[in-house]
Amino acid sequence: MKALIFLMLLAPLSSLFAQDWNYLTTSKNGNKQYYKKHSENVLFKKIWIKEEGNNLQMLNKNNKSVSYSGYNLSLYNVECRDKKIALIQVSHYDINDNLLLTSEGNEYKLVYVVPGSLGDKIIEAACDQ
Repeated sequence: MKALIFLMLLAPLSSLFAQDWNYLTTSKNGNKQYYKKHSENVLFKKIWIKEEGNNLQMLNKNNKSVSYSGYNLSLYNVECRDKKIALIQVSHYDINDNLLLTSEGNEYKLVYVVPGSLGDKIIEAACDQ
């Protein structure tokens, strides 16, 4: 009985720690992308992108493309006015939540995105367009 009461008290706390990811799109190879806003200031907005699937790609330490199943978490810097984006970092995880590799980008090396691309969808999500 005490265990049941304890679990009932913990149940509301689980929602506090749940990550609220919003659906973004599904790629041609079936991988699903989700987003979660991170932070913003006058010039930039930061947004997390989570990609899940069985056909993910990453560059290994030898700079060779490797396929894996699991997910990756990418943090982007977005400049809404000019529709530019920069990759800050990406972390790759296998299906058992083991970290495979983390790579860093340059958050100030902003580039224009191609209309209709995943980058365009990321800007729309970050900038509420």
